Amino acid sequence: MIKAALQDALSCFAIGQLIAWLASHGLSEPDAPGRRELGWTLLFAALGWVPVSLYFLLVHPAWSWAYAVADSPINWNLVVFALTAQVGLLLLGYFWSCELLRGGSIWAPLMFAVSCAIYVLSLIAPGDVLHLFGTLEQFQAGQAVPIWRCWRLMIELAVSGVWLVAWLLVVRRRIRD
Repeated sequence: MIKAALQDALSCFAIGQLIAWLASHGLSEPDAPGRRELGWTLLFAALGWVPVSLYFLLVHPAWSWAYAVADSPINWNLVVFALTAQVGLLLLGYFWSCELLRGGSIWAPLMFAVSCAIYVLSLIAPGDVLHLFGTLEQFQAGQAVPIWRCWRLMIELAVSGVWLVAWLLVVRRRIRD
């Protein structure tokens, strides 16, 4: 579960950093980070990230929590905590990178690269249970199957990825206009 939480935290933090980098042209203005850029960041969180995360937390809870919680009943306290933490980390990455970029620091792109590298390493590190799919009972019995054999999950992941990239492109365009 710790590894899954780390992956979620890193992806949210890195997306916040990426959005700040996209907004870097407007950071010299006195109200930086600008209201417009912050508004688009919050819109991405609300309409891009949260629906995708909520979907997986509700439809595939055991897999989403790396088989640390049961499939049912849904623990709403955990769901609210996860979504709040994800949005908070996205905003932390955004504000922190805005501060670094405002000062013309080279650290912002380097920290983005480090966040992405750690995320990729966490995906290929041994002990990953997210490459297996099934219920908590199936996982505990050793009957979970590799995710690439679950077409429904693969389609859901692909659609989610396209949705998030599309929202990032919308945010990029609106911030740059």
